Amino acid sequence: MMSSIILAGGRSSRLAQDKCSVMLAGETLLQRIINCINQPDEEIILALIQGQANPLPSSQSEVKIAIDQYTGKGPLAGIYSGLRLSKDSHSLVVACDMPFLNISLLQYMIRLAPGFDIVIPRMGELLEPLHQRMKERVLQSP
Repeated sequence: MMSSIILAGGRSSRLAQDKCSVMLAGETLLQRIINCINQPDEEIILALIQGQANPLPSSQSEVKIAIDQYTGKGPLAGIYSGLRLSKDSHSLVVACDMPFLNISLLQYMIRLAPGFDIVIPRMGELLEPLHQRMKERVLQSP
């Protein structure tokens, strides 16, 4: 069992528009991520910043909302807030502006996760910290 946390908070300053609602191939980036990671009986948590409008349609009431506990701390605050709401010992963490998630890589990471606190993909020396699976106990209050 595993929760999925989608980081959707922030000011979208690089896009100059709400990243959750950007359309790609007929669906929003957020909906594309939800469709990609949605598994039966596993929870999805959407991490938002304080004061951010909920970008989900009312038909997706099964998605839990986590509001950042700490303002101005970036993605780490969203991860922390999502993990606090998660009911599972492991969580998959992705950003809502990652429309081309590699499902094979995620499944491989999930298989590697037992016995580790965190699994992060790496290309040579470069880490991709938002394509990861974490254990709640790794994070402490920012």
